[in-house]
Amino acid sequence: MLIQRGDPHMRGTQRVTHMRQHNTFWRGHPAGIWIIETAAGWVAQQAKLRGLSLHDYVEGRCLLVDLGITVADTEATLQPLMPCGHLAYEAWSGRDDKFDSWRDWYVRRLLDRIRYFFLKHRGTRTYRYWGEWPLPIPRQERSLH
Repeated sequence: MLIQRGDPHMRGTQRVTHMRQHNTFWRGHPAGIWIIETAAGWVAQQAKLRGLSLHDYVEGRCLLVDLGITVADTEATLQPLMPCGHLAYEAWSGRDDKFDSWRDWYVRRLLDRIRYFFLKHRGTRTYRYWGEWPLPIPRQERSLH
């Protein structure tokens, strides 16, 4: 790839052998932001329905599955909130990914985003934290557990 720099007559060029493409769909595209915020609200609601809080997960007292983050629960309750999420991702993510179904997209892309709501990297390790949580962190309340 050749990137042109300098005056309008294109003097001065620099050869770039590889330019990494960042996927900014989740943070930079209105559809991506809406999907992420909707998913976050859904995760919080699922936890509350089970008598848990998101703090229970972040502090290691439960697993995502305990919050109701399963493929079956997701298809039943999150998919109706964003039935065309996979099509928006295909159209605007800047990737060539194609998905066979909403479920395929959830398993291959959205579930990773949900996991990253609560992960932080330190060196080569990850730990639970309010990593990429897109909403205000909820007030900590006592859970039933």
